[in-house]
Amino acid sequence: MPPDSPANPELYERLCAEFAAECELPEGTWVARVHHAMLDSLARLEPHRDALVTLLPTLIADKERGLFSAHAASSRAHVQQVFIEAVAGSTHPPADPQALGRLFTLLQFGVLQWWLLDRSEGQATTRELVVLLSSLGPAVSAALWLPGVSAILHRLDGLVREGLYG
Repeated sequence: MPPDSPANPELYERLCAEFAAECELPEGTWVARVHHAMLDSLARLEPHRDALVTLLPTLIADKERGLFSAHAASSRAHVQQVFIEAVAGSTHPPADPQALGRLFTLLQFGVLQWWLLDRSEGQATTRELVVLLSSLGPAVSAALWLPGVSAILHRLDGLVREGLYG
């Protein structure tokens, strides 16, 4: 199957590897860096949107080749690397940037699915969604300093890793 064939899940793998290798995160807060990474990811995927739309059933539901399958571990690791770095390399990183970065990776997968299904002109609602999610960042950042929130973050991270990745 050709590498850019609409039915080829390796296209997504290649795009994730390119994203991890080439995404240049700005200096600043983790909120700004995560926002940048989300938009950068979508911009890199944009030229391949039609092919990726045809892959949507595979990306979501295929237990052997989908986003949460063992086959996709490398793709997830590439994307996760960027989001962990977005948090860890920020001006004021939280206590556990790895857990938060992994959770933002999951959020990015949700944004990706929204984007693939988005019927608005130029997928404008996806970009509005990213802006809306980013507007929650300062509140999340402040909440991370509250007693007990770190434990909830760790528990959520554990549930995601156990439930979605085995």
